[in-house]
Amino acid sequence: MLTLLFILSTVVLICAGLSIYWSIRSRRRYKLNLLLTEELSSIVASAKKTIEEKHNSLGEDLMQSPQMLSTIVAVFVHKYGDVRLSTKDFMISDDTYVSVYVDTTTQEIILSLNHDLVSEQEEMRDSLLAFGKNVDNTFH
Repeated sequence: MLTLLFILSTVVLICAGLSIYWSIRSRRRYKLNLLLTEELSSIVASAKKTIEEKHNSLGEDLMQSPQMLSTIVAVFVHKYGDVRLSTKDFMISDDTYVSVYVDTTTQEIILSLNHDLVSEQEEMRDSLLAFGKNVDNTFH
């Protein structure tokens, strides 16, 4: 009986030692996970802040920049040659505006007065895949 008690005591002590070891190991992993969570949260917050700053500065500055306007005009004159504008050319309605599209497949910027612009390629694809999911590669 004493031998059985000794064997059971040894097994209990080994099990207690293993449970203490696993609890200490688990606690260390928990603390490491908390530390990693805090670090990743700060990295994500920093990245989000940087993206918002870049997005805001690009969106507002780019569209209101005199340099961008002069660059676009220079590209038009370079592509199409001399342009003559008269006062009649400026007689447009107040609700006329230019839509800006970016075609990601051809890497082109499209400026158009047609606000429902869809390329022939997209129309053909949409007619072939009328029942499928519509994926538009042009950002408005």
